[in-house]
Amino acid sequence: MDSSGRVLRGAELVSALSEALSNVVFEAQEFSAGYGDDCVKLRSFASELVRDLTADFERYREGLSHLKLARGGGGSLLSQLEVREPRLLGVIRFTSEVSRGLEGELSVEEKRRIEAEAMRMALEYERSQGREPVDVSSGEHFDILSRDPRTGEVRYIEVKGLAGPSLLAELSEAEYRVALEKRDRYWLYIVCNIAKGEPQLVAVQDPLSKMSVSPVGAVKYLLKPKVQS
Repeated sequence: MDSSGRVLRGAELVSALSEALSNVVFEAQEFSAGYGDDCVKLRSFASELVRDLTADFERYREGLSHLKLARGGGGSLLSQLEVREPRLLGVIRFTSEVSRGLEGELSVEEKRRIEAEAMRMALEYERSQGREPVDVSSGEHFDILSRDPRTGEVRYIEVKGLAGPSLLAELSEAEYRVALEKRDRYWLYIVCNIAKGEPQLVAVQDPLSKMSVSPVGAVKYLLKPKVQS
């Protein structure tokens, strides 16, 4: 239904879904395993929805047939429709700059805890993918150097931990230079929703090309999801 509570059907529903998809502002390159449970729940919900819709469709077709509005013998367009099991196409996340201000209100202790949790999740994620990560944050202008022994791939990873659902990240001048130099070997790992106890990791390869970048002050750059036109 729309914002006024009116139920959308048919062409109106398709149009509304198309508009929502066209307004997606961010496409993540990778998702952490943490999305698994949500995907299972989504598939379960979708399966139940399809079963309900199938039953409604059959009743609708029988009603049309009774009114002689549908041709028999398999010639009807309705009889040619096939309902299949749903397939998850992706996850849409909406974000805004409002939550960025909330991050600034955190205490120093809270920020340290969130940063530590983000690093823990990023290292755990790398190991789960078969790569060999090393924490280099104390001596480099990025956080993790990760190598894949199977393919030889090397990732230069900057990790940003966020308390809320924001997908905004700030890079210092030195971090920005590393991202500019490494390009497709540079990854930005944003771990959000940490304060709620439901952390989720979004990994973006070469974020300078995939995200909007704008200077913040004299020595920082703000990266945020691009708005698709």
